[in-house]
Amino acid sequence: MGSGPVELSTTGVIPGFAKALVGQKVGSQVIVMIPPADGYGSGGSPEVGIKGTDTLVFVIDILAVAAGAQ
Repeated sequence: MGSGPVELSTTGVIPGFAKALVGQKVGSQVIVMIPPADGYGSGGSPEVGIKGTDTLVFVIDILAVAAGAQ
């Protein structure tokens, strides 16, 4: 479902992203499973079709890290 590289910060995202990505190395491929508590919580995100009980799953290729990145 991905459309190509996306720049992502570890601040201002759901807690599960920061937990999964901080400390990873450039060149890594990370499979991230984010339970509802670390995702959008019990309310979900109805505008994008995510229910409060959904576990989110992503495969992330870390291609680069910006200087001073969190």
